[in-house]
Amino acid sequence: MVRVLATGMYFVMFQEDLKIVQSLGVNAYRFSISWARILPRGRFGEINPRGIMFYNEIIDNLLLRVIQPFVTIHHHDIPLELEDRYGGWLSPQIQKDFVYFAEMCFKKFGDRVNYWATINEPGLIVNRAYIWGIYPP
Repeated sequence: MVRVLATGMYFVMFQEDLKIVQSLGVNAYRFSISWARILPRGRFGEINPRGIMFYNEIIDNLLLRVIQPFVTIHHHDIPLELEDRYGGWLSPQIQKDFVYFAEMCFKKFGDRVNYWATINEPGLIVNRAYIWGIYPP
C-alpha cells in the first residue's frame, strides 16, 4: 500500500501489507530489490544507505512474521548512469555492474535471505525492450 502524504510525498505502508499477508497464512513472499535504489550510479557511485535500510526493514519484518523472503535481484530497472555510459544491457560492460550489485545484495541481505532469483522475466525485457522497442530498457 502506498499513501500520499499532505506534503505530496509517498509513504510506503508495507508493514500493513505484511500484516495482511500474515493473516492469510502465507509463509513466503517474493519481492524485488531496485538496483537504482541501492546503487544509484551503479559501480561508479556510493551505496545508498537509505536503500539498504529500506530492504533490511522489509526482510526483518518478514522474518519476524515467519515469512520466508524470496528476492529477485533485477526487476527491469538499472541505474540511469549505466544506460548513459554504455547502453545498459546492450553492452558487455554491464556484467561487471550486475556482479557488483548482486554481490552487494548477498553481502547486505544474504544472512537472512536464502532464496534468490537473478532477473525477473528476462524474455520480457529482451522482447519488449530490445526487439520490439515498446518497453524502456
